[in-house]
Amino acid sequence: SGTFTKNGGVGTTTFNTNFGLTVNNTGTIDVQSGTVNMVPTTFNNDGVVNLATGATLTLGSTGAGAGVYTLNGTGQVNFTGGTQTFNTGADISGAGLFNVSGGTMTVVAAAMHADNLQLAGGTLDGTGALTVDNALTWTGGTQSGAGSTTVVPAASLTISGSPQLLTRTFTNQSTTGVWSGAGTIDMGGVFNNAGTLTATGDGTLRALSDNGTFNNSGTFTKNGGVGTTTFNTNFALTVNNTGTID
Repeated sequence: SGTFTKNGGVGTTTFNTNFGLTVNNTGTIDVQSGTVNMVPTTFNNDGVVNLATGATLTLGSTGAGAGVYTLNGTGQVNFTGGTQTFNTGADISGAGLFNVSGGTMTVVAAAMHADNLQLAGGTLDGTGALTVDNALTWTGGTQSGAGSTTVVPAASLTISGSPQLLTRTFTNQSTTGVWSGAGTIDMGGVFNNAGTLTATGDGTLRALSDNGTFNNSGTFTKNGGVGTTTFNTNFALTVNNTGTID
């Protein structure tokens, strides 16, 4: 409930689980240098996690909370395992990156904001509404649940690899969205392109066992590569265009 500071050295301070260790943060965890390896059985954050530029928090625990992550400069959270539930009041802010490479990030907050988010693996889940305000990089993993993810107009969106959208509503409002590479986007949810999405590679968008819907009310542009970008049906894919396909 006070302040725990990691300051000094470029190595790692570890909260580990040998048996059942629970860490409850209602104060401040302040990582000024090096890495904090937060991998107890349970980590509940209802306070503040602050990372200085260059500092890292590795998060591999199950827990919940309404706390905030303040990521300064190149500060980075690497979420690698477990299930973290983000309740009302939770927030991810700053120029640093919250990187989901494993585990499940469950958003139940009615409205949660993240400045810079990377989904490289694992799952983004939950019934809540997540808004990305600065940059979303989506290279893998799964978006699922009954909630929504929205990338605002001023934010950047970068999609590559072979991510999955299952039963979730994803809305791109970015005016600079890019879909690169030759990967496959597997869909069972709703993808709304209300901004600009430029396919610079030769990828495929297809439906999974659940029906997938791609709604284009903005501009979808194919520009780059000499191959083919495909909207394919593996099961039932619906494409609704009320904008521009260029």
